[in-house]
Amino acid sequence: MKKINNLFLVTVFLFQSCSNVKEKNTIENDLPEKSEISNQIYPSKQNTQIENQNDDEITLGEDKEEINCYVKNIYNRNEIVYIELDFVEIKYENVDERVIINNNSKIRTYIVDSHTSIGTKDCKELNALDMLKYKDSLLKDKTTIVIGESKDGKMLSINFGCYG
Repeated sequence: MKKINNLFLVTVFLFQSCSNVKEKNTIENDLPEKSEISNQIYPSKQNTQIENQNDDEITLGEDKEEINCYVKNIYNRNEIVYIELDFVEIKYENVDERVIINNNSKIRTYIVDSHTSIGTKDCKELNALDMLKYKDSLLKDKTTIVIGESKDGKMLSINFGCYG
C-alpha cells in the first residue's frame, strides 16, 4: 500500500511539474519579441499628444490614405523621429498642367519608425535614422511634392519623389 501511495505521489508531482512547464512556455510564447517591444515606445493614435522633456507637446496628425504634401521638417526628439508635413491638393487643369493648392497651412506631425517605408527621389529605400541623417538633402528641394500614407499618428509610407 505504501508503494502505491508513493507511486501516486510521484505521478502527481510529475504531472504538476509538466503542467507548470507548459504554462510557463505558453506565457513566454505570448510575450512579444524584442523588436516588437522596442516599437511600442512609439506613441500611437490612442496617445496623440506626447509630452517631451521640455514640456512641449506634439499632437500627431490624422489618418490619411493618400497624402500629398511639402515636408517642412524632420527631427529627432527623445529617440523618436518626427516629420512635419504641410498638406497640399493637386488639381489638373489640362492633361499636362498641374496646379498645387494649399488652402490650409496647418503643419501636421507624424512619427517615422522602423515600419515606415521611405523612398528617396532616386528610388532608394531609407530607414528612419537614414532619413534623419540625409535630412538636409531631402529638405533641399522645397517644390517636391511628397506622397505618403499615415495611420495612428505614424507614417506608413513616405515617398520623396520616386514616382516611376
